[in-house]
Order: sequence, then structure tokens, then C-alpha cells
Amino acid sequence: MRTGNFTLLFLAAAALEAAPIYNVTDLGPVGGGALSSVNNAGTAFGYTQTAMGRQAYSSAGALQAAGMESAAAQGNNFGQVAGTTWRDGRAEVTMWSNGMIGMLGLNGTTESYGNAINDLGWVAGGATDARGEMTAFLFREGTVHEIGKLGNGTWSSANGVNRGGQVTGTSEVEPGVFHAFTWTAGGGLTDLGTLGGASSYGAAINGKGTVAGNSVTRAGYTQAFSHDGNTMTGLGTLGGETSYAAGLNSAGDIVGASDVSPDRAEAFLYSNGVMTNLNRLLAADAGWRLLEAHSINDNGQIVGVGLNQGERRAFRLDPAANTTLDETLAKVQPQSLSLASLQAASLAEETPEPGTVTMLAAGLLFGGVGLLRRRG
Repeated sequence: MRTGNFTLLFLAAAALEAAPIYNVTDLGPVGGGALSSVNNAGTAFGYTQTAMGRQAYSSAGALQAAGMESAAAQGNNFGQVAGTTWRDGRAEVTMWSNGMIGMLGLNGTTESYGNAINDLGWVAGGATDARGEMTAFLFREGTVHEIGKLGNGTWSSANGVNRGGQVTGTSEVEPGVFHAFTWTAGGGLTDLGTLGGASSYGAAINGKGTVAGNSVTRAGYTQAFSHDGNTMTGLGTLGGETSYAAGLNSAGDIVGASDVSPDRAEAFLYSNGVMTNLNRLLAADAGWRLLEAHSINDNGQIVGVGLNQGERRAFRLDPAANTTLDETLAKVQPQSLSLASLQAASLAEETPEPGTVTMLAAGLLFGGVGLLRRRG
């Protein structure tokens, strides 16, 4: 490798480490629980594992659970939260609204799960019937819209809904094969396909109709994707074989987790075509290892789960400067792209020694299904 290129690589890497792009806030222990979403006020929602089992969580204050197990899935910007409670072991779709709790009580179902809510208070999820088959639904202004299933499937679940009433989720298309979908009341179901493998999963949808999710690739690995309504695009990984998308915001910025090595996964942010390890955007002495990013709001705040001094805890990331997310990322992404370009140019000029290749991959470039939003 030529000395000049190595110097540029070193200086660019040092610039990435110079100042934090995000500040991290400890939201407390979650045990085996997780966060599912963050609204534009920065309030995080999810569940924690306690001695009583799963308990719905909000960083703004306790959600009433009436002595039952519960899990919050998503909160909107007007104080409403969708989720699930378990009464006598039976799951019921639930809405918390400004300190009150209500079971939606879907007629004709044996169990139901609330997975998403929009700013109009419409709730999306899945409900099972007496045969044990689950069907995706949208609960809108007191009326339940049954979304149905793709192909010959017997199972579907809705995982995201935007203000326009577009829904995304996953449906069985044939036994053991599942595809991500979108749905509207007027247009019905649309199969989003896959990245070449058998199955895919729709995790979240924004106001533009962009879907974030995960798909099996032709090589048999699971990879995060975005779908713009026409094309499914794989987001790549942080160096390993797999990645998982969990949430996105109005701008199409996507968060999730990716393998960085065969035995190590870390949280990522995908923005403007670049996947960046979120751990690289913290101060060097932050004391955190961010494992999974679950949701990102329109202000660039991100919530998820990581290790703080070795303990599993929930976190919220806040942009370090009083700028927009794009302005914040502009500080790091051009450098990241430069590093990739410089490495490619250097490798084309001369093949480094094996030790140098390892150093470049591990130290200079950008850095399981359990992160997926907990669904019924």
C-alpha cells in the first residue's frame, strides 16, 4: 500500500473518532426486554422483563398494566400507545391513552396483538381465530379492517401503519414461506417479494410509503432492506453476513443491527445509502456497546438496547449538535465514503499483507431476529 493513501486513511479514521456525533442517554435496565419505538418527542416505548413477567414500558412514565403482563409496541405523537396485554394467558390488543388503558376487544378472535399505531390513533396488528390462524388487521375509527393473506397462506400480521392508512407486515404465501406486504383499503395487498431468497418481513413504513424490513438473500442470509414502492434494495451489512432493519423515519433513515463478525452484532444507522456502525458515532469513553437500534424518529433520535459497563440496558441517542440529522451525518458520512474509496483504490494498486487487510477491515471502515419488533 502506498504511504500517502495509508496516511489519508489514518487521518480520516482519526476524524471519525475526534468528536461524538451522538450523545447517549441511559434509559435503564431492560433485562430480557427491548424498546420498540420512539416518538418525535423522544419518548421511548417497549417492555421490560420483571419478576411479574413482561411489563409495558414508556420512558415518560409507567403505563398501567392492571396487574397483567403487557408490552408496548409503538406510541404516536399524541399520547396514544398501542401494544398487547395478557389476561389469564390470553393476548389482547391494547391502547394506552393519556393515562388510561383500554382493550379493543376484537369480536370473533381468540387472541390479538397490537403492533403499531399512527397519529390518527389507528392500530395495526394480528388476530387469531378459533382455528388458530392469524390475520393482519387495521383498527380504524372503531371499525376493524381485515387485511387478509397472500397466496395460500394461513398467517399474516401487520407491523406498521402510516398516517395515510398504508400498512406493512408479513404474510405466509405458502406453507413455511413468508413475504413482506403493503396494504391499503382501496388497493388491497401487494407482495413486496424478496432479495432472492424464500422469505421477507415488513417491519415499518413511513409517510412516503417506504418500507423497512428484512429478507433472505439468494445466498441464504438475512439482510435488511428498504422498499420504495417499486424496488426492494438490500442495505448490506457491517462486515458480517446478516443484518436486520427494525425502524425508519420520514426521511427514510433506517436503524437495526448487523453482524460485524461471525460472533458479534452491533447497531447500525443507514442514511443516504451508507450503513454506519452507531458505536463509531459515540465518544470514545462513552462506556457503551450498542447492540440493537430499534427505532428512529424525525429528529434523528434513536432508541435500542446495548451494554453499559457489561449490563444490558436501554438507550436513547440524541444528535450531539443542535442540527438536523442530515447535517449531523454530513460530519461523518463523507469521511466514511472517502475511506471506502481510498481502500478500494489502495487495494487496486497493491495487495496489502494479510495483517494490513485485517486492520483496515476491523479498524477503519465504519467500524438476530431478536431485535425485530416483538410481534405476536
